Amino acid sequence: MSKKVILILRLELLIMEQNLLSILNIDSSRLTADIALEAIEGDPDKVAEVIKIAFTTKPPLNWRAARVISFCCDKYPDLVVPYVNEVAEKYPNFKNDALKRCFAQVLFKNVKHISLDNKGILIDYCFKQMSGPDKMAVKYNAMILLYNISEDIPDIKGELLAVIEHNIAIKNFTMNGKIRDVVLKLLEE
Repeated sequence: MSKKVILILRLELLIMEQNLLSILNIDSSRLTADIALEAIEGDPDKVAEVIKIAFTTKPPLNWRAARVISFCCDKYPDLVVPYVNEVAEKYPNFKNDALKRCFAQVLFKNVKHISLDNKGILIDYCFKQMSGPDKMAVKYNAMILLYNISEDIPDIKGELLAVIEHNIAIKNFTMNGKIRDVVLKLLEE
């Protein structure tokens, strides 16, 4: 039997046992994340379990759990909503880029559920990310989160455009794809 077949059989056994922690302990592959997502089966208690793993365990387990929650936003969006403000409150304290990236996606997919106070905290923190030494992927997700928040709080659009233009000027961003789309939308508004 190949290693992939053995891994799939092992994962299927864990799914039958409904053991999310064991599934997440296998590896960081997309296959494992998808299997963990399937094991959630739309169950709010299982989402709570994965959120707890993301918030309380050490790398790489917390990264894997955060990634599953990010994917959960697409498959079971309503199950993530109760945790959006908790994620927003914890987001500025994440030290790891993987957690920042995954939870930024959770936040920018759920901006309408973030409280005004937490939006204020996120605005301040995301502008710091975009102006600081964070990696490009973290800056990119901060930009998307800020843009989505700017739909509710349009006063930040001018500053957002200026920070994006600065990142383009210093070659942190290139003017393509989503960045170009955001810049064009900001210029139109």
